[in-house]
Amino acid sequence: MHYASLRWPDSKDLRTAVMRLVCQLTDLMHDAEHSTNYDMNICWDDNEVERIRRLIWKYEEEQKLGG
Repeated sequence: MHYASLRWPDSKDLRTAVMRLVCQLTDLMHDAEHSTNYDMNICWDDNEVERIRRLIWKYEEEQKLGG
């Protein structure tokens, strides 16, 4: 996750803050799906993955409407 954070945009205003949040949530969802499929030490509930997915869709939609 740290290496992914190096490519996230800096939060300078509301628009870039939302873009950074979308990047963070997208990477978090990827990690959750990867852990569910490949990592037996961490178990992500399907509801938790779906909750993160809905947050991403919500902020992506707001990002499209706002700019």
